[in-house]
Amino acid sequence: CGGGGVVAMALMRGACGALPSWTLDSTVICFKALGLGAVSLGVAAGTVPQNLNEDQLKMAQAQGLCGYLQQALNDPRFPRNSVSPDAKNIFLESVGAMVLKRDWSGIKNAVKQICGGKRKTGVSQGPPPDYSPWEQAFDSRSLSTL
Repeated sequence: CGGGGVVAMALMRGACGALPSWTLDSTVICFKALGLGAVSLGVAAGTVPQNLNEDQLKMAQAQGLCGYLQQALNDPRFPRNSVSPDAKNIFLESVGAMVLKRDWSGIKNAVKQICGGKRKTGVSQGPPPDYSPWEQAFDSRSLSTL
């Protein structure tokens, strides 16, 4: 893994249990930024045109994010190495389709599913931290504002 793949791997490891479950909304926001970053890198490298319309931007973002996620899923350090190649492909196809529709809540659910679903251990990693007044405008608990 390199570059964005390393970031995607860290986010996926966190979603698979290394981070509290309440961080999943923020993880999805990071995935969104990672996809947009891939577009920016492509523009800078000359592999993506500069003047993309809305649909082209969505497609480039989906391709970039799914490329990074594919690197993460295929890395031997991915915590759920028992996930079949077919399940990984279905996950990547569904994430790509959801990026095109801007369905960030759907991506959250897909990430939860590929990471094994809701934790069953009953171990709590603590409540979410309180937000300062300036952070409340950026509350990530509602993905519908994306």
